[in-house]
Parts: sequence; structure tokens; C-alpha cells
Amino acid sequence: MMEQLLKTKKKKVILLLFFALGMQLMVYGPFVGKGFVTDDYEWIRNVVDKGKIDWLGPFDITTGFFRPMVGFSFALQYFLHGMNPAPYGWFNLILHIANILLVFLLLSSFDFTKPYAAATAFLFELNGKCNSMAVGWISGRTSLLFGFFLLLSFYLLVKQYKFQSARKGEKKEGFLKKILCYLPASLTYFGALLSKETAAAAPFFVFLSVL
Repeated sequence: MMEQLLKTKKKKVILLLFFALGMQLMVYGPFVGKGFVTDDYEWIRNVVDKGKIDWLGPFDITTGFFRPMVGFSFALQYFLHGMNPAPYGWFNLILHIANILLVFLLLSSFDFTKPYAAATAFLFELNGKCNSMAVGWISGRTSLLFGFFLLLSFYLLVKQYKFQSARKGEKKEGFLKKILCYLPASLTYFGALLSKETAAAAPFFVFLSVL
């Protein structure tokens, strides 16, 4: 009986999540990628010179902030799509949907937050003022990329920590191997740092969570 209830609850959670994601496609899909505005041209100008892509440009040319991951994403999209704004907008929307999924997965990783994971992800996507700016404005991908890499880093960190905790008592791993286990989380956190400098505060919150 209990197993049946858990299966029913899981189905409801999955349905709620798919409904939430579908709603984002319906709300933002018709409006994303309709054109470039001032800051969008600035990002492209910093990585494209006379039609040629400067792949290292994002690392030595800034728009007032050091956010090379954002510049690199513009360079890659220019290489793939040129000046067609639609794919740039859809890239933002896909990032936004990925962030909703990551919020759900991250909260599902903890027993005390798991029951609220779907509802919280749903509330996260309802932040219309923030999301509409980040998704609808192509240069708003700064926040989306930052959020994606940071959430992914937290998720990978939690998964690896739980994996290591479950293996306590088994044969001890070497220090280097233990460090390398956390390499994916470290690399994605570095991606967050290169997307927005606000990520520098993340280790403080990780420290608070393990006190």
C-alpha cells in the first residue's frame, strides 16, 4: 500500500514538473529571439572582428565586467548561427528550463527538502520579473549561465559528498583520488565564476550548509 502511494506521489511530482516546464515554453517561446538590442551588439562586437571570430577575445576584452563564459557563448553562437537572433533567444530559454530542473534535482537530493522540490521549482519559475528579463533579453544570459553552472556545481558537490559518505568504512582512497572526485563540481563552479563574479560568494554558503 505504501509503495503504491509513493509511486502515485512520484507521478504527480513528475506531472507537475512537466506542466511547469511546458508553461515556460508557452509563455516565453513566442517572444524569445526576436532581435538584438544595444548590449547584445556589444557582446558580439567584442568577439567578432570584420566577420572573424576572436575565440580568445572574451578573456582579454571586457564589457566592464570579466565574464568570458558569456562572451564565449556569443562567439560560439555567432559561429553557428551568424546574426540570426532566434537561436540566441532559444539558447536563453533552454538555459532557463535547465535551471528549473536543476533546482528540482538539487532540492530532491536532501531528505528534508525533497517533499518541497517540485513546488519550489514551480515557484522559482514564477519569478516573472527576473525570468522575463533574463530569458527575453539576449544579454540576460549572464544570470542564466551563472545560475546554470552554480546550480550544477552544487548538485555535483552534493552527489559526490553523499557518495563518499556512503562509502565510509570501505578501503580508503588516496588524497589525490579523493580530490579528483570533486573535479566536476570544481570545474562547473569555475564556469560560474567566469559567467558572473557573484559566484565568488558561493563557498561561504557551502561552508554554512556543512556547519
